[in-house]
Amino acid sequence: KFFQNWYLLLSGLPQDDVYTPYKRVLVTGATGLLGRAIYKEFQKNEWDTLGCGYSRARPRFLRCNILDEDAVRVLIQDFQPHVIVHCAAERRPDVVEHHTEAALNLNVHACATLAKEAAGIFLLYISTDYVFDGRNPPYGENDAPNPLNMYGKSKLEGEREILRHCPGAAVLRVPILYGEVEKVEESAVTVLWDRVQEGAESCTIDHCQQRFPTYTSDVARVCRNMAEKALQDPSLRGVFHYSGKEQMTKYEMACAIADAFNLPSSHLIPMSYEHPPPYTGPGPAVCPPPTAPGYPPQGYPPQGYPPQGYPVQGYPPPSDQPPYPGFPSGPTGPPGPYPVQPGYQGYQVPPQPPYGGQAYGEPPKN
Repeated sequence: KFFQNWYLLLSGLPQDDVYTPYKRVLVTGATGLLGRAIYKEFQKNEWDTLGCGYSRARPRFLRCNILDEDAVRVLIQDFQPHVIVHCAAERRPDVVEHHTEAALNLNVHACATLAKEAAGIFLLYISTDYVFDGRNPPYGENDAPNPLNMYGKSKLEGEREILRHCPGAAVLRVPILYGEVEKVEESAVTVLWDRVQEGAESCTIDHCQQRFPTYTSDVARVCRNMAEKALQDPSLRGVFHYSGKEQMTKYEMACAIADAFNLPSSHLIPMSYEHPPPYTGPGPAVCPPPTAPGYPPQGYPPQGYPPQGYPVQGYPPPSDQPPYPGFPSGPTGPPGPYPVQPGYQGYQVPPQPPYGGQAYGEPPKN
């Protein structure tokens, strides 16, 4: 059942380990909910793993401003990854709406920068179900995107930049995620905990939109399996979907959380409509359940993608420093710009990085 030991739940995805000789992976956005899980999954499976972040990078990860093209170029040249998993993004729809230019820099232009530098590297871009309008779920890889908000539009443009500049790349669209959070606000699933524990006060929760809540460790395993298969079979490219199998509304998720912790749920009121209003987002239910163990087999660049020639993440970012130039310091913080020290800072990682990793290369020459 969903949410039995809810933050450790696995969807039953079979192990599909593929032996690959010594290999290196770079994970952007490694400080976020999904990025942390992906970093851990690769590292524990004998990949030489380097994670980078920005505002929350130190002391665990390498600090790198991926908006700095020179910094990205030097980082990739020094580390020489076989695989890049690009998780870094501004994923808060309200922030994207109010700070559109900064969001486009991170969600679109940074994708183009990475893709241009990824020649000979398998680039896996983490995208979202927000690229669809949610009117006719579930969606397949061949369905035409129709994002309704600026966040979805920015991620779709990021997909297109990835595939335009790196035809051998893959895009993995995932839905609403949950996992081992640093704070409950980090996931749209775990944030429901606040409503569950209120107890005495009744509250309404959406019972219309069907979602496929998906465990971050399962997504991380899919990413690793895709990477290992892609190193053996370069034809693995294009657009993929992955999600958990269980379909739920947010009301059903909240009730499952209450049940897992033996808490009352009578104060939770399902909100539904006899005649639903026009759909305006922001949360479409889209991705179908996985179709094969390890990774979905039907990678396919649908019409509209030109492969021949689209936070964690992190929510919310620390209040003392913005995640990237132009973004607020938090969900309601002031607009940028903010001063940024250019470049990544010379592999200034701890002497004993997490999970037994190591620092790579020499500090860049000034």
